[in-house]
Amino acid sequence: MLASDRSWSNISSISATLPGGFSSLWVNQEKTHIGDRLRRNSVDNRAIGGTLNLNALWSKLGTFSMSYNDDRQYQSHYYTVDYYQTVYSGSLATLGLRAGIQRYNNGYSRADTGKYIALDLSMPLGNWFSAGMTHQNGYAMANLSARKQFNEGAIRTVGANLSRAISGDTGDDKTLSGGAYTQFETRYANGSLNVNSGTDGYVNTNLTANGSVGWQGKNIAASGRSDGNAGVIFNTGLEDDGRLSAKVNGRIVQLSGRRNYLPLSPYSHYDVELQNSKDSLDSYDIVSGRINHLTLYPGNVAVIEPEVKQMITVSGRIRAEDGTLLTHAHINNHIGRTRTNGEGEFVMDVDKKYPTIDFNYGANKTCEVALELSQARGAVWVGDVVCKGLSSWTVVQQAGAEYES
Repeated sequence: MLASDRSWSNISSISATLPGGFSSLWVNQEKTHIGDRLRRNSVDNRAIGGTLNLNALWSKLGTFSMSYNDDRQYQSHYYTVDYYQTVYSGSLATLGLRAGIQRYNNGYSRADTGKYIALDLSMPLGNWFSAGMTHQNGYAMANLSARKQFNEGAIRTVGANLSRAISGDTGDDKTLSGGAYTQFETRYANGSLNVNSGTDGYVNTNLTANGSVGWQGKNIAASGRSDGNAGVIFNTGLEDDGRLSAKVNGRIVQLSGRRNYLPLSPYSHYDVELQNSKDSLDSYDIVSGRINHLTLYPGNVAVIEPEVKQMITVSGRIRAEDGTLLTHAHINNHIGRTRTNGEGEFVMDVDKKYPTIDFNYGANKTCEVALELSQARGAVWVGDVVCKGLSSWTVVQQAGAEYES
């Protein structure tokens, strides 16, 4: 980073993995100098660490990790040594043992050393539970934590942790502390909410939410994704949270409602094909705009406006006003026609925006059936319906009038 107020920043890192997956090393350094305008702090920090995978020698040995951090800006440094070993692994659960030491020194104050040991219990169906003991600031604490994950819905993860001092002198620290958190994924934002009460007695709350907005002319839409500075707005015009899917370079993206925004990486060509969604009961006829080819550059927002008809498969029995059945008759709607059987029964696809069936007979005479499809999804049985404008089917047949049959 370089700035006009003489601020600058440099972050560098090196990592290496030894052959055989036996161990890895990493080193990083960050130096930042802030001038007189940017609202940031100067940084002078370096760290080194590594992992020793003892499982490569014997599966029962576990993993040993250590790291050292030196903050020269505030004259503080700390190191961490951690060991993890799987104690049990089965179809019902996995049990692991974690132990370690942390030592922290701030300036010229006395070094503070903390020790911990914990059991991590992982169970199927997205559940996780951990219990353990830690030793810090001269007293021991019992720790419990739990987490559950969900594959569907806005809430994807919920978790909580609780710590209680069980021995030693806590001094000014609280004997009970803990917190809770959740991670969410919605149509317009993804993020997390954390509430934590520390041993100092203060309660901290943190909310983070990420998303992006695409704007092109009169079209504007938002997305919970933020993985690109270009994108596509899908202006489908679907009603009642209807769903489609878009195949974008082979990747399936779910679309819902009138408008959707999909952020994408620039300097790329995209083949986009609209399809019916396998997660929806609705059926759509994509009349135009089904296949699109796009090349995006930074800041580009393309708009795809397909012509989409929501199809409802309607079945029922049609009668004249006097109750007689229209048998072996051709009936029409906005997009097609079908023929009733000997019981006056019919099956046909109807465009939900034009839920009308009509029957032509005589000298340009017509009767109509207005269907109630506002809440219909996929397929619906409408039962007995009356063709308004046709007094009797029997009279029409007996009179020998011309009709569609």
